[in-house]
Amino acid sequence: MRRSTITTPTKTTEIPKDQARKLSRRACILNSAIDVFAQKGFHHARVSDVARAAGVADGTIYLYFKGKDDLLISLFEEKMQHIVETFRVKVHQKESAKERLKCLIELHLHMVASQPFGRSSYCRT
Repeated sequence: MRRSTITTPTKTTEIPKDQARKLSRRACILNSAIDVFAQKGFHHARVSDVARAAGVADGTIYLYFKGKDDLLISLFEEKMQHIVETFRVKVHQKESAKERLKCLIELHLHMVASQPFGRSSYCRT
């Protein structure tokens, strides 16, 4: 079985190729949801809008999420988990409280500046 490698700020994990493809599609849907929710607002956005932005069929969304609310909750949980993990790793490399606070502020500002809307362009079609 072919395997792919997933890398997070703290570890690298090898997973089967089909699972990597599912994770990639799920990430594409989540990133597309960011765009759609930002453009239309959560209440005006439809699951079909997210599917179109992700380049998948409407029903594909329901293979990964229960609905639009679950998509939003999953989006928040995953993005926050990644942010917190990244911040934790970087901040704990600093020794003093002052250095840690400065690092936290710099990371936050960098994240905001480098992550504008338009994430669905990372989707593979």
